[in-house]
Amino acid sequence: MYREVKIKTKEYNICVNPFLECLGVVFVLTDFNLNKTRTNKKYMEKINATFSNYKKHDLISQFKELLKTPSFKYDAPIKMILAMFYNTKPSLELLQRANLTYTDYQKLKIDFENFYNKIGFESFFEDNKNYYIKCAIQFEKDIKKFSPEKFLFDFLGLSSDNLNLLLMFGVTTSNYGICTDGQLFCCVRPYKESRFNDEIDFCYDLPYMTTLILHEFAHSFINPITNEFATTIDTLDNEIFADIFAQNPYGDHKETAINETIIRTIECLYLKNNFKQAYSQIKDEYIQDGFVLIPQLETVFEQYLSNRTKYKNIKDFYPEIIKILL
Repeated sequence: MYREVKIKTKEYNICVNPFLECLGVVFVLTDFNLNKTRTNKKYMEKINATFSNYKKHDLISQFKELLKTPSFKYDAPIKMILAMFYNTKPSLELLQRANLTYTDYQKLKIDFENFYNKIGFESFFEDNKNYYIKCAIQFEKDIKKFSPEKFLFDFLGLSSDNLNLLLMFGVTTSNYGICTDGQLFCCVRPYKESRFNDEIDFCYDLPYMTTLILHEFAHSFINPITNEFATTIDTLDNEIFADIFAQNPYGDHKETAINETIIRTIECLYLKNNFKQAYSQIKDEYIQDGFVLIPQLETVFEQYLSNRTKYKNIKDFYPEIIKILL
């Protein structure tokens, strides 16, 4: 019944999702403070002009309450809406973050679909379809020669045929890497600056965008491997990650600190190969943000890359990564 805009390439799908765009409407009508206007100002104005009469709708009241829950921010609403769209069961962790039972979730899904139909969002999505397609074509044109996903898969020795680059026009809270039902999504918000006369631009900064794609897809591979070493990681001294914890919103979650350090190091290696002018600057910014192990990990990864006969993939090499933390 509900159809995405989708441009298929050999490597990935570039998508615009109607449920996610309707979530953007919900964010606007709830005045969600994290959903800042970027280069999508005209699109946001169109949302306001079209849907402002629905601010008192029951679904908006429900989401206002949901969004007050500290754990139900950033990626959680995106994960929930994609679960609704693809009819996949939300994880227990996601339900807990929303403080919902599965029965509550099922009711919310019905309420969301009723809201979608009540406000005539299908017509709005269809009216903007050519704009979505135009932006998707521009996005594909901008990134196709840089192949961040190919660099990542060559580096990892692992791959996926289920890659989706999901462009978000009305949701601007952040960028997200999400896996649902075996599909990997890199969810991309508009950039803060534009090349196109005050119109939406996703790829104004290509070093940023290409490493973002690499980063978000990498989480689906690196996080599960790190989790296999959870017992060892629990024994590590928090002081190793003190700089990361002090400057990033990770609490004292050591697995997250390790995942982010590994993935940022892979980003640096990608930049070194593809955007030499940006490599030093971005690497220095990451180190200033607390990821002080990046230079050491770069050296360790040189051993990995020069011994691919011994280490066929990152799983084989992962114990060597852990050793530098012990």
